[in-house]
Amino acid sequence: MVSLSEKGVSDALWTRIGPQLAHPTQPARSSAPAGASRKPSDLRVIFDGVVHVLRTGIPWSALPRSYGSATTAHRRFHSWLKAGIFAKLWEAGIKEFKDLETIARERSKTGPDLHPTSKLFRGARIETGRIESPHAEARAELSIQAIRERTPSLYEPRIQSLVLRLHAATTARAFWGSMQSLFQETVPNDAMIAYIDYLDHPTSWQASKILATPNAKMPPEWFAQKWRVEPTPRFITEHPRIKLYRFSDMFSDPRESCKTELFKRFMKPYGWHHIVTSLYWDGTQPRSGISLRRTRQQGDFQPAEMDLLRSLHPHIETAINRVLEMQDERAKRNWLETFNFRLPFAVLLLNWELKPSYANQKAMEECAVWNLGPAARAFHSKAVFRIPPAVLAACEELRAQWLQQTQKCAPQRRVSIFAKLPHQGDLTRTVTITLQTENQGAISRPGFVVHFEELLAARPAIDRESANAILFRLTGSEREIVRLVVDGHSNEEIASCLHKSVNTVKNQLTVIFRKLEVTSRSRLIVLFR
Repeated sequence: MVSLSEKGVSDALWTRIGPQLAHPTQPARSSAPAGASRKPSDLRVIFDGVVHVLRTGIPWSALPRSYGSATTAHRRFHSWLKAGIFAKLWEAGIKEFKDLETIARERSKTGPDLHPTSKLFRGARIETGRIESPHAEARAELSIQAIRERTPSLYEPRIQSLVLRLHAATTARAFWGSMQSLFQETVPNDAMIAYIDYLDHPTSWQASKILATPNAKMPPEWFAQKWRVEPTPRFITEHPRIKLYRFSDMFSDPRESCKTELFKRFMKPYGWHHIVTSLYWDGTQPRSGISLRRTRQQGDFQPAEMDLLRSLHPHIETAINRVLEMQDERAKRNWLETFNFRLPFAVLLLNWELKPSYANQKAMEECAVWNLGPAARAFHSKAVFRIPPAVLAACEELRAQWLQQTQKCAPQRRVSIFAKLPHQGDLTRTVTITLQTENQGAISRPGFVVHFEELLAARPAIDRESANAILFRLTGSEREIVRLVVDGHSNEEIASCLHKSVNTVKNQLTVIFRKLEVTSRSRLIVLFR
């Protein structure tokens, strides 16, 4: 008997089955030209695609493009099924078509998108601990056989494209999506959980980010209870810097793993019988970990799959470290922006194209004043935010000046050139623009740092006695708000501290500004410092 290969039909096998597929009972599509017929090579690709769907259980919509149109494959599948093609092929001595005939019949009854991870399939497994339906058993056995027959190579083009997608990930979401696609193609599994950046391993299960497939998403209480019976900390202590291990590897007798509390409470009820974990270390401590889980029907992870996971380990480790580094940089930037946003100093950052990269609240207010004059107070500064034309013109002049300088010789160190502009209608306001470059080794374009300044020299300085006299203009509640504002607290923080609503604090600040004859929060801070 001739076996059907995981890669598709061989030339010898195709010569036997091709003629039986060339004339399906389904009528030709009306859109096809008269007398037109599909090329045999195209028909062979479609047949390979149909067999791939039946063997793997994936939805028709998930059929890889290498097999052609999923719609065409689905239409041909029903045509061949109606014609009894699969039964005829089995009768012809091709052994695997007996199982495919059973799966095809059952799949046509249960719907086009039934696959091993669907609710119907997973529900039967969880409830009974095994697959009850004959079509599911046949499909599971076929899946196990396919896994054992062939494990993809890291050097296959389709696997390399998935690895490149993994290396392109810069966020946790992109990383997780690429990981699911990669493992779905290389190491089939029922569930996957990733612990990214352990906080205190091995004393705690907690991590900065825990990612899981839908069927493995659990509440924190579940993870906490699981950790109490988890043998992993002891195993990792005994095997420092281990990169890859299976659940059964943690026991001298693999059969003992089924007797553990972990298996009985946190694996078997969900249909999981086998786990493989990949650890990624930072010195002597594991930093992240990814575990793949399989059902009993899927079988344990085979040696060839373990070898493939070892080959993927450095790629995944590099991707995790890059995502963590970029996330750390984003967090630092967010913290710095939060801090700068409350400062009474107006700071605006523009990139090389003169687009704003960052502007704190005071900078938005100053831009509104430069563009609208005194009328700016009637608008929300963020709603009317726009870079003043005078600032843009000065930046363009600085940019042209810098390009002219660098044409003569490349700068050997960080270069800064600046310009200072007065406001045309308010002589108390100026802006300083600095073109800032990085060191020679950095790969980045220059940017512009814009500082808006408000000259308060015309207002006489006040001593402590005068400050106290000014404070007597305010009520006790208003003086408390002034103290908190000068200490740098936001309206929300002041409201929380004084047990008031944010609107009440804003209204009281408006009264304070009027009593003290100041126009902004920054002037209030300067007045009492």
